[in-house]
Amino acid sequence: MNDQIKKTIIGELAEHFDQKIGSKLEISKLPDGSYIFKEFIIKRQPNQNWALYDTVTDNFLYEFFLVSCALIAAKEYHGCQFSEYQNIKHLDNRYRAAYTDLLVFKRNVNLVTDIDQKEIFITRLSESLLSSIHHKKTISRLFRNAFV
Repeated sequence: MNDQIKKTIIGELAEHFDQKIGSKLEISKLPDGSYIFKEFIIKRQPNQNWALYDTVTDNFLYEFFLVSCALIAAKEYHGCQFSEYQNIKHLDNRYRAAYTDLLVFKRNVNLVTDIDQKEIFITRLSESLLSSIHHKKTISRLFRNAFV
């Protein structure tokens, strides 16, 4: 599949996700791409992460890698479930680490010429792929349980 087709499919999925959010969930999307849940706002940062703010106190709470984790965390924080809020933060960090490792090893596996090193990179690549898939499935399950 070439990159243009992938971008089109991803764009269509993102549009479908936005429509689903707007119609069924307690979440509102602002014209600038930010999300609102109750008294929390989730804004996209220049580094492409998502910042969670409490609009009542004007406090920055945390910066998340995934918008879905930020939304779940806002719901847990609103419900005073602080241990669950901390778990979501840790899950987001673990996903970010696994995904970053995946990108690094995917890029560098072709640059290595030594066979032993290449085998280590391939092993690490598969481990980081499995880890990122596992964390992504966990985040999806938590999002469904929290909002759907």
